Amino acid sequence: MKVILVRNHGGPEVLNYKDVEIRQPGPGEILARNRAVGVNYTDVYMRTGSLDLESTILPFIPGKEGAGEV
Repeated sequence: MKVILVRNHGGPEVLNYKDVEIRQPGPGEILARNRAVGVNYTDVYMRTGSLDLESTILPFIPGKEGAGEV
């Protein structure tokens, strides 16, 4: 699967297009096929480091909102 991976805080230059392996879901998790993913201002703030969230652990994949199939 292809993802945009953010390894460091910064501008658009820190967005890396990568292939990653799909892992099997663990207990309490599901596997979903995203058909559409929303990237919003929170993702941009997390990328730049201007939003201080404990959940902004690097590296991360932007796009916390999605629609698809379970």
